Amino acid sequence: MKEDIILQKKRRHMELQVHSPYTSVEIVTNMTALRAAIELTNRINELKALENMTEAEASAARGEREKLAKQLSKTVQDVQKSTLTVTLEGLRANEWNQLILRCTSMENGRQSRDMNRLLQLAFPAHAACHQGSGRQGHGSVTGIGEDLIG
Repeated sequence: MKEDIILQKKRRHMELQVHSPYTSVEIVTNMTALRAAIELTNRINELKALENMTEAEASAARGEREKLAKQLSKTVQDVQKSTLTVTLEGLRANEWNQLILRCTSMENGRQSRDMNRLLQLAFPAHAACHQGSGRQGHGSVTGIGEDLIG
């Protein structure tokens, strides 16, 4: 009886699930809009507190804040539209090692690794691209290619 219980416990298999690590990186492509958003935020933060102001000064400060807030809202929308979000998923160890071998050579007795080629091979296979407009793609990002990195 005890032997049957022990055999049953040994026969049970625990399923392991391995998940690749991933991260998302946001890349703003409209640096002018980003700079403008930062400057507007700084201007809003620099406005004096409304305490210790006369009614006229407080009213003018509130009007200025509202005007800057509207400009900031529009500028932030422009920044978001121009933001590219790249989700990177980690490669399995054997895939990564194969890519390393493909991009490694010996030159004058020294090991040399072509990092541009490594990026070119590794990036498209495990990246999903999302642009601020909501469009999505998987497997490649426009502009990553021989002309940009190789």
